[in-house]
Amino acid sequence: MNEKLEATPCRIAVLAVLRNGPSTWRDVRVAYYGPVRSQSKSNTSFQNQLGRMIEKVFFFKQNTAYEITALGREMIGSLNEEAIAAAKSKAHTMAEVK
Repeated sequence: MNEKLEATPCRIAVLAVLRNGPSTWRDVRVAYYGPVRSQSKSNTSFQNQLGRMIEKVFFFKQNTAYEITALGREMIGSLNEEAIAAAKSKAHTMAEVK
């Protein structure tokens, strides 16, 4: 099972925050959901997404921080800043609807 993960808005938002350096679980959660929804209780959707991205080696967890890998940098690097900003906005909108 070697399927490639698509660059979805939520995945782009997570990689965008990680490209700036190691981040905590909370920072990654805020990137995924946006500041408002990230305050709600955790759910399996977020945990599953993190698990898939770690499994596909886009980033890894070391101690208490998440760090981007070369593959994650490649995915986020293939996008321009406008696409990244649009993806973050869309990810947060999608999270608020859920």
